[in-house]
Amino acid sequence: MLPVNMASLIATESGNDSYTKLLLHFNDMSLMNVAKGGTPCVATPYSATLNPTTKKFGTASLSFGGGGASYMIVKNSTDFDFGVGNFTVDWWEYRTGATDGAAVFRRQNDNNVQGFLLGHTASNRNQCYMSSDGTNWNIANVDVGPVTLNVWNHFAVVRNGNTFYHFKNGVQTATWSSSLALLAAPASHTMCIGHWNGVGFQGLLDEIRISKGIARWTANFAPPSRPYGPNPDLSAWHTVGLYHFNNITNAAGTQFPDSSPYAQGLSGGNGYGHPYNAFAGGPQGSSYFNASNFYNVLMGSEDLNFGSGDFTIEWWDWRSDMVDGRPGMVRTTTTRTYQPFLFGWASGGLIYCYTSNNATSWDLVNFSLGSYTTNVWSHRAITRKNGVFYGFKDGVLQSTYAGSTLPLYSVGNDQMFVGVWNAEGAQYWGYGLMDELRISKGVARWTANFTVPTVPYS
Repeated sequence: MLPVNMASLIATESGNDSYTKLLLHFNDMSLMNVAKGGTPCVATPYSATLNPTTKKFGTASLSFGGGGASYMIVKNSTDFDFGVGNFTVDWWEYRTGATDGAAVFRRQNDNNVQGFLLGHTASNRNQCYMSSDGTNWNIANVDVGPVTLNVWNHFAVVRNGNTFYHFKNGVQTATWSSSLALLAAPASHTMCIGHWNGVGFQGLLDEIRISKGIARWTANFAPPSRPYGPNPDLSAWHTVGLYHFNNITNAAGTQFPDSSPYAQGLSGGNGYGHPYNAFAGGPQGSSYFNASNFYNVLMGSEDLNFGSGDFTIEWWDWRSDMVDGRPGMVRTTTTRTYQPFLFGWASGGLIYCYTSNNATSWDLVNFSLGSYTTNVWSHRAITRKNGVFYGFKDGVLQSTYAGSTLPLYSVGNDQMFVGVWNAEGAQYWGYGLMDELRISKGVARWTANFTVPTVPYS
C-alpha cells in the first residue's frame, strides 16, 4: 500500500502553489476558491448549474446554458490585475455552441474594452483580446484557432516578459509581443465567467486556474491529466461574515467588527452594544434594536450575493414585543421593497423569510422559521442546498421550499441592513436583541435537524 502522502500526490497534479490565485474544481456548488495563494473567495453562479455526467475531472463540471442569464461572478481582487508581470490562465471547456460573442473570461463586469477577454468566439474562431488603456485592444486582438465543439479542450494563455502565448491542448496556436501593462479593473467591478455583452457561453467549464507571477508554459506541453492540487484546508473560507456583537457600549453609534476570514470591516449605521449574550459560556454582548433608530449596516460586498448557489444565514434573536412588521435583516438599501432576501420578519407570532429573483415580488421563498415569544433567545437559520431552501428554529426544521432553481438577484456591492427595513417609504424597525450572526456562502450547513451551537463561532 502506498503511504497516504504518496497516494495524495498521485491523485492530483501539482500546480496549486503560491502563484495560484484562483482554482475552481466545480465538484459541488460550494464553488470555493481553493487556490493556495489566492484571496478568500466563493464564486457566485447565476443560472449556471453542476453537471455530474459531462465533466473533465472530479464529480462534476459547471454548465452554462447560453444567453445572458447564465454566468458566474468572481469577487474582484488585485490577484487578477497582472500589469506587466508574468501570468497564466488555463481552463478546460466543453463547448456545445459557437455563437458569435460568447466568451469564457472577462476581467470586469461591463462590456467595454478591458484588461483581458479570453475564450471569445467570432465566425467559428477563438479570439484573445487584451488592453492597456480601456479604449483599444492594443495588447492583443488575436485569432487563436478554430472552435471545436462537443469535446473537452484545454486552453492556456501565458505571458512571459513581453511575449504572450496561446495553447490549445498543449500545442501553441499563437504568439505575440507587447511591453504594455494590462489594464487593472476598477475596485467596484467583479470578474465575469461565461458571459460577454449579452451573449452567454454555451457548454461546460472545469478546472479553472489563474496564476499570477509565473509563466507556466512557453513551449508545447502535455495538458494536465488530473485536477490541480494539493488543496489546503480552506473550510473556514465559506464564512463570509461573522458578527459576535461583543462591543458593549450601552450607547448608540456602536460599531461591530466582522470576525470572518474576509474581515469586511466595521459595521456602520446607528448600532447599540448591549450586555446580553445568547451563550452563557461566551463573552457577553449583543446588538440591541429599540424599535426607533438603532440599526446596523454591514459593508457591501459581492460575498453577500448568493445567486443560485448554496448558502447559510443564521443568528440568535431575542424579541421584545409581538408587533408585526419587525424586521431582522435585508440585503440592500432600505428603500427597496423586494430584496434578494428579507430574513427575520415578524408576522402573526411567526418569523418569516423572503427571497426574490425578480426584484418585483417575493417569487422564491416565502416561509416561516417558526414561532416566537418575547424575552427568549432562539436560534434561526435558513439554508439553500442545490436549489432547495430549508428554514430552522432552534435546530428543528420548520419549512422547506423546492419550487425554483432561480438565483437570488444580485445587488453588486450594496450594503446589508440589520434591524431596519423601509418598504418604499414606510419605515419598519426591529425591537430586541440579535447575536452571533454568521453568513456562509457556498455551503448549506444543515438540511435536517441539528444541535444548535452552544459557544460562539471562531
